[in-house]
Formats: sequence, C-alpha cells, structure tokens
Amino acid sequence: MLKLMKWKNPLLLLFGIGVSNLGAWIYLIALNLIVLGMTGSPLAVSVLYILIPVATLCTNFWSGSFIDRLNKRSLMISLNLIRALFLFLLPFLDSMIFIYLLVFIINVASAIFEPTSMVYMTKLIPKTDRQRFNALRNFINSSGFILGPSIAGFFVYYRFSVSCH
Repeated sequence: MLKLMKWKNPLLLLFGIGVSNLGAWIYLIALNLIVLGMTGSPLAVSVLYILIPVATLCTNFWSGSFIDRLNKRSLMISLNLIRALFLFLLPFLDSMIFIYLLVFIINVASAIFEPTSMVYMTKLIPKTDRQRFNALRNFINSSGFILGPSIAGFFVYYRFSVSCH
C-alpha cells in the first residue's frame, strides 16, 4: 500500500501523458484530413509535417534558458492552455495561411513543452524509480502510436458511415 501511494503522482503523470498522446495522434490525423479536404493537395498536408521541425529549430536555441528561468509547472500549464486555445480555434479557420500559422504556434508551444516536461519529470520522479517510470512512459508512448491512429480511424469511419446513411 505504501509503495502504491509513493507512485500516486507518477501514475497520474503517466495517465496524463497517455491521454495527451492519444489526443495528439487524433489531432494530427484529423488536421491532415481537414487540410487534404480543403485543398485536395498532398503538398499542403506535407507542409504540416514540415512545420514541426521548423518550430523546433526556431525554439531550440533560446528555449533552454527560458525554461530554466521560469516555474516549470506554471510554464507547462500555460503552454497547454495556449495549445488548447489554438486547437479550439483551428476548425473555425478557412484560410490555409492562418491554419499554418496556428499550427506553427501550436508546434512552438509543443517544442517548448517537451524539454520543460522532461525537467519537471526528472525532479518529480526519484532517481531509484526513474528506470521503471521511463519504461512505462515509453510503453504508453508506443501504445499511443498504435491506439491514437486506430481511434482516429474509427472516428473517420463513423463520420463517413453516418453521413452516407
């Protein structure tokens, strides 16, 4: 019982990582389908994938010192709120330029969030439990890689099967 209480916060964190990972896959697939539907162009979809490393390159040289100066928890919450706000706004846009701009901002927030969360997790998880925590986190990420697209595929199938009848 004592060992389970010791793992309460790490398990909550792992649950949050899992839900976030599933959501990220569903968002990515939905966004790809929306852009493909709007433009009919695979090139327009590929720009979405190009924005991810571009956002990372734009933030890597300054985000480390930015992260070190701020409260990690508050920064993570703020970045998640920014991402949520812009994700909420995406379906209301009909201009590809504005969609790309919002996706770029979401990717910048994600590029800052990742190293911030690594620092936060390192401080949260005791050194003796890090190997188990990292193994579980990698398992959850791998599961999200399989489950996220599967869930998104189910949503797409359901959407088209309902609209056809």
